[in-house]
Parts: sequence; structure tokens; C-alpha cells
Amino acid sequence: MKSPVDEEQWLAEIVAVLQGRFTVYVEAMTLTAAVVELLAWIDDRRQFIPVQHNDWQSILADVRSGYSASGPKLQRVVDLAYRSVESHFAQLFTSSAGAGGNNEVGIDEQVRDSLRHDAAVLRERLRSDAAIDSAWLDLHQACVNRTKKVEDIEFKRKTLWAIAEARHQNTDNGFGLGRQLSELMRGYPLLTLGTHDGGNGPVWRRSQQCQEFLMRPPAKADCIVWLRLEPALMHEFEVTHGQVTFYSAQLLASCVGHPELACNFTVIPHEVLNLPADIQEHERRAWSEDPGLSYARVLLPDAVVHLARKQASTLVAALVQISDPHPGTWIQLDGSMLFIDGTLRTWEWGPKARRRDYSRHRSGDAVARRIQLMVQTSQSLSIETTEQLAAALALSNALTRSRDDGSEATVMAAVRAIEHVNAWAVGGRSDWAQFACKYFKQATSRAQLVAFLGEFTSAASTDLPDSSPDALPPPEDLDDIKEELWTTSADVDYFDVNGAIDHLPRLREIYQRHWLRRALADMEAVFRSGKAVVARLNLYDQRFDTHLSRLKRIRNAAIHGGPVTPDACESIATFAYHLGHYCLNQVIEAHLTATDITTYMNNFRAREQERRQKVELDSDYDELFVPTPI
Repeated sequence: MKSPVDEEQWLAEIVAVLQGRFTVYVEAMTLTAAVVELLAWIDDRRQFIPVQHNDWQSILADVRSGYSASGPKLQRVVDLAYRSVESHFAQLFTSSAGAGGNNEVGIDEQVRDSLRHDAAVLRERLRSDAAIDSAWLDLHQACVNRTKKVEDIEFKRKTLWAIAEARHQNTDNGFGLGRQLSELMRGYPLLTLGTHDGGNGPVWRRSQQCQEFLMRPPAKADCIVWLRLEPALMHEFEVTHGQVTFYSAQLLASCVGHPELACNFTVIPHEVLNLPADIQEHERRAWSEDPGLSYARVLLPDAVVHLARKQASTLVAALVQISDPHPGTWIQLDGSMLFIDGTLRTWEWGPKARRRDYSRHRSGDAVARRIQLMVQTSQSLSIETTEQLAAALALSNALTRSRDDGSEATVMAAVRAIEHVNAWAVGGRSDWAQFACKYFKQATSRAQLVAFLGEFTSAASTDLPDSSPDALPPPEDLDDIKEELWTTSADVDYFDVNGAIDHLPRLREIYQRHWLRRALADMEAVFRSGKAVVARLNLYDQRFDTHLSRLKRIRNAAIHGGPVTPDACESIATFAYHLGHYCLNQVIEAHLTATDITTYMNNFRAREQERRQKVELDSDYDELFVPTPI
């Protein structure tokens, strides 16, 4: 394993990467996700029709790019299996003369069967110990290599995560893989390994501990998960179906801590009856007697522990749904209790509804500031305009809510929004994907460049340039840069992303011994000339095309009963979410400014083309920043 030149800098970077500190777009799907989707397409029971050919070509392209973007060690592990899969691509489709004399595309079923076998072999190879070990080493080496781009490192992280998920390991944000590996690398093995041993060891030993931890199988146990549903009125105190038993809260709560009352139950919840009776004195741990509340007990023998809650919730939701509840009833509440091999592992129920985390908005909520900056062309709203706004706002609200329902819901809500904007703007005369590409590709690429610049330069103005014990004090001009770029209004901090461009050379020098120097050096090179900026925007345009093609493939499959895989949806959920809102926001602004939507969209597109031209020819970087933040 190659050792980093600056160990402290490398360690800080890999910890930040593992913790997912920044949102970084990557173009390719991970090879693991692409192969899973390829198998789903191969097993698609629909009859192949020529219109599916483009979607097939899209998934094949994702498989190729997933392999190409993978690290060299992982490529060596899967190379033979991948080559077998890729060798079938050229022979998969056939061409024959159609009824009208045109060539019609078909699929060779024998090649399809061979591809199914080889793709399954590749999928299993990607789940092996050798694969996850090599994925970790690729990420390690990418962080050591000072010439690697931030996007390349992020793809290596996503690759590691995808393999870990395929092996049923925990990648959740709270106490999942990112937290566990970063704690190991920082020298705190207690959370991950349950011991203090090795915490003071050299960095290479900590990295080795990560390799050993990654190859462990996920923890399994006999699990019992308790969930709450409200309002849920039961006609009996206890109802059982298979491994799920529903209990009336009035019955159950009165028996907590009283094993002698086991005779009251058909399916005896021994783990609850054996709890200490004084648990009912603790507000957050007590089992409620609310007559409108019901409890669901889900027995999951030999289950992967970190997946138990999700499995239980899915099973209970399915049972409730097919029982046709009245709207607004039998709603699963947040919070649960988990027993592992009969022992309570959850110490409180938690809130009934999810709390919003306002601490994530480090720079404050900028909505009021954006409203203030809008151009003063809004008109008094008529009833007609209000109704028009209501339609766009309903789609926007649905898209926002979809994030709570998972990546597939987000993707479908985004496509629905884009299709409506397409209809409103040009009467649906073009395909929705062509419309999005024509009107929003350049704007999206510009927004992503500004977001990337803002994330890393704002972090550079707040992190210490060197946190090592023998580090010199930060240079005095760093305080001057911070004072210039950060302003405070009404106790809310705002960062001047545009102004940060002028300070990129100096920030890169100051943070030369900090892991942020990778992104700062990249941005400094980009902003040396307008042509370099446009070259980067063109790369983002290419990424837009790749993501849009994947989005179209998933949409087509979803509405026609085809294969839709969670990992494919997850790979573009953020892209789809922002694109959908971006499209809707332009419609909303058109209504607010009493502008015909078609006229507005044409002007919007022309303005984006003008922006890019001015950036390229005049190095006018002010054009990258939108005067109207809608």
C-alpha cells in the first residue's frame, strides 16, 4: 500500500470523504449498480419491441462507464468476469427488414441467456471479499494521488458503498459505514470494533483495520421490532398474521413489566413483559395507553440487524395497505423499539414525527434574502394567475415531499414536473427529455459549477489551514479574506461565492497542507480563463446528457412496467430533484412577472447562451451568477 507524502493531510481528507461532507456529482453509475440493473433488464418479462432499444443501449453504456471509472485494483478483480459480459454486447441485438422496408431491431434470446449467466457471475464477483478490499484500496490510493479530481474520489467512495450495500452492510448516515470507517481512521476503534485496542497505531495499521472490518459479514440475530400506528382502533386487543402481531395500546401498556400477566395474550410478548416496570415512569421510554394507538410486533429470525427495522416497517405497511384502511388511519409513526436475541437495544421511542434538522443550514436560510434580490417586476395577482401558480406550486410541493418517500418517488415526481413544464412551455411538441436538454442543460451545468465552487471555497474560509500540533498560526490575510467573503445580516451568515474567485490562488497557497487544496487547485485552474471555465461547463453538459439518458430510461421502464432498481434511481435522484425544481421555478417566475411561458422560456434559454458566450470571450465571471435567484 502506497503511503501518503503528508499523512495528516491525507488522513483528514479520507475522513471527510468517508463522512460525505460535500455533495459531489459524478457522471457514471457504479459498476455494482449498473450490473444489478442490467440483470433486471435481462429478466424483464415484457416482449422486446424496437422502441426499447435506446433504453437498452443506455444501460449498456452505464455498465461500460461504471467499469471504466472503477479503480485499477477493482478492475483487476472483476476484469475476467466483466470482459465476458461486455463480449455479448455487440451480438445482443439483431436487425431485420420490417413490413415497411425499414430495418427493425430485435434481441437475440440465446445471447441474452448467455449474458444473464455472465452478468450474474460478475454480480457475485462484485460482492466478494476481494472486491470490497480492492475498492477500499482504490479509495485509499485516490486520496494519496494529488492529481486526482474530487469527482474521481467521490466515485471511488460510491463504488465502495455500493459493494458494501450489496453485501448487506450498513451504509446509513448515522452509525453506518462512513461513521465507522472514519472513527477507525481517526484512531477511535471503540464504536466499530468494540475495543480500544489499536487506536494509537500507525495510519497504515488503521487502514488495515478498515480492510478487515469491511470483509466482516453483517451482524445477524433473532430480532423483534416494535412499531406504533395511529390512529388505529382495533376490534380486539390482539390480532396476528404470520410473524406480525398487533396489540391494543390499552392492553399492552398495562402489562409492561408484569410477566405474570402473560395469560392475557395468545402471542406472548415476553420481551416486553420482562422489562423493568419503572420504564413506564420515563416519558420517552414508556409504552403509551392511548386508546387510539396500536403496537405492531414483528418477529424476524436470523435477520441482518441493521435492516430489521426497515424489513419490519415494510411488512407492516403491506399488511395494513391490503386491509384497505380509511384515509389518514393506521399511519406508522416514527420511532421503534428493537430487541436483539431478547435484549432491548433501543432505549427510547423517539418523536412520533420526523424532526427537521435546521443545523444543516450552516449559512442560514437564504429565502428572505433571495426574495429581496428578485427583480421588481412582479405583478398584482389575478384569480387566473393565482390558479396558474397553484398548479405549478402543487407539482413543486409534491416533488419536495417525494424526498421522504425514497429515490424512485423523487425521480417520478421530477419527471412529472418536467413533463408539465414541457406542455406549458411548448405544448409538448418535443419529447420532455429533449425539452429539458434544450432549455436547461446549460443552466444546470452553470448552477452545478457555482455550487461546487461555493461549497469548497466557503469551507476553505472556515477550516484551519493546518491543524497539526506543530502548525504555524494561519496567515493574517486569511482573516481579511474571511471578512471580505462573509457578511452577516439579521444573525444570518452569507458567503460571496462570486467574490471567492479572486481569492482562489491565495486560498490554494494557504491550504497547501490541507485536503481542500485538491478542489481549490482544480477551481484555480478552471478560473484562469473564460475558455477553461467553458471547457469545464462542457464536461458538465456531457454529465447532464448521461444523467438525463438514465432518467429517461427509468421513467420509460416505470410507466411501462419495466425494471426499476433502487440503486439506479438513487444515482440520479439529486439530479432529477434539482432539475424538476429548476424547471418549475421558471414557470413560477413567468407567472409572477406576467410573462407568457413560451416567451419566458425562449428568453431564459437565450440568456443562458449569452452568459456562456460572455464567459468564454470576455472572462466575465459575473455572468455565472444569477441576478434573480429563482
